[in-house]
Amino acid sequence: MKRSAINHTKLKKLCRILDVKAYVAVGLLESLWHLTGREAVAGDIGRMSNEDITTGIDYDGNAEHLIDALFKSGWIDKSAKYRLVVHDWHDHADDGVQKFLKRNHLEFASQDSSDVVETCRDMSRLPMPLPMPLPSPLYTPPDEHGFHLEPPAETRKLFEEDAEKEQSDFDRWFDGEFWQLYPRRVGKAAARRAAKRKLNTPGKRRFAAEMLKKQVPVLTLRGKEYIPYPATWVNRESWNDEIAEISKRKELKW
Repeated sequence: MKRSAINHTKLKKLCRILDVKAYVAVGLLESLWHLTGREAVAGDIGRMSNEDITTGIDYDGNAEHLIDALFKSGWIDKSAKYRLVVHDWHDHADDGVQKFLKRNHLEFASQDSSDVVETCRDMSRLPMPLPMPLPSPLYTPPDEHGFHLEPPAETRKLFEEDAEKEQSDFDRWFDGEFWQLYPRRVGKAAARRAAKRKLNTPGKRRFAAEMLKKQVPVLTLRGKEYIPYPATWVNRESWNDEIAEISKRKELKW
């Protein structure tokens, strides 16, 4: 959940309708997005009954009251075709969801032009973050009886290939660029884990490497004992540090 959402009218209205504190409302919304990612990746959460939605997010109150509150506060929309859709899911889905739907020739319920959607008009628009972790790319829509079938072998293979490529790209960057560039090569396993967590996109990795190149001349002005371990450098997101600030740390040892 984005920081600005805590003080947004939509969240405050949800709190007022449900008579809960903000942290409870945040938890309910995060749980709703997790549930959508698992069970309704296209955003068509109305495929589930209100009771199942309530159970899925572990809400112990009245199911009808919860759904009504989510609608009136602008977090879900009513749909003639899907019953309920998560508000503007298509605008905020990340690349993993987008790729999965495209690969399986599916579309977001919120973009279905044949549908008639009722939105709570009195609520202002708020960009909605996606749930984490991502929905499984091996998701398959349920059949007419509501059962999820095994994904096609082609889908599973594509997902595995994507995962292997991402791992290969990361390893190539870490071993061939970052590790060769960093002036204090100790704790490689810890540094790899930190980089995998903090630098999880190609863009972040490129930026970190570019900034490290600029910092190396300053980092190496003093003895190695003044250079942070690579895992520390990554965990502190030191690629954001100003060169002038780094040069002032003469008294610090790591």
